[in-house]
Amino acid sequence: MKYDTTTLEHGSTIQCDVCIVGSGAAGVTLAGELDGSGLITLVIEAGGAKYLARQQTALQGEVANDSSHTTPDMYRRRMLGGATSIWGGRSQSSPHFADFGVA
Repeated sequence: MKYDTTTLEHGSTIQCDVCIVGSGAAGVTLAGELDGSGLITLVIEAGGAKYLARQQTALQGEVANDSSHTTPDMYRRRMLGGATSIWGGRSQSSPHFADFGVA
């Protein structure tokens, strides 16, 4: 069942066994794994099914090294799917490969 919290009565309670915060790659994967388990699973998403610029203000932030990365609001989304809705597979190389067991 899908709920839109803007239409729920104030003070409403939704019962569940598992609550997943965020419908990005990890949240949707976990929900899919739990599907059919018998557990009542709730996925909470801050945005809706479509991108709305006015919902993105909470994602604003700063980065320590802006020569390598853009600001967080450019690569995260408050919407169904989270960052996967815009993810192009960008990969940033690391000067610390030893941290990952790579020589």
